[in-house]
Amino acid sequence: MKPCRLLGFQAGVIVYSTEYTFHHCYQITTRYNIQTGMTACYPSSGGIWLADLGPVELPFLEIHRFDSTERSWSEAEEDQFRRELRKFGSGRNISEIEPVFSIDRKVAFPAEGGVWVLGRNEETGRYPCGIVGVYNELKMEKRSMGLERLGAFYRQDLAKSPPLDDLKKEPRDLAGNQDL
Repeated sequence: MKPCRLLGFQAGVIVYSTEYTFHHCYQITTRYNIQTGMTACYPSSGGIWLADLGPVELPFLEIHRFDSTERSWSEAEEDQFRRELRKFGSGRNISEIEPVFSIDRKVAFPAEGGVWVLGRNEETGRYPCGIVGVYNELKMEKRSMGLERLGAFYRQDLAKSPPLDDLKKEPRDLAGNQDL
């Protein structure tokens, strides 16, 4: 395996470079890496879930946003974290350099419960104009209002939310014919 360097997300796709040596690439153990801005999860089912989260999502998931943090070595805690991370959309990788699929959406959880969900336009592959304003919000309640203004779907019950149907599926079901 070539050494690699995680460069980040571009348009919902994880971008890597093999031109640089990054000695920690083989054994990623961080929950959140301040240098790459990536949040990772290592569930008992194998593989790695990666997401590019912002200043609202990180505290919501109880991640300190100004320091790199280590993952939990408890399988149960990692599996629970995966369930929470997937709500925000994330990519499932076989290894740190082999992406299998990626789910890209913006979500917000208002104080009164439920969830606001905004996906990309199916024709253009883009979020609506004004999405940067949502990225700039520092409070979950304000992010909820921003997503509502952009036409997000609201569901009181996450289990009955078609935009979140992928949460009911296992990685092998989401990957289709690809090997996991």
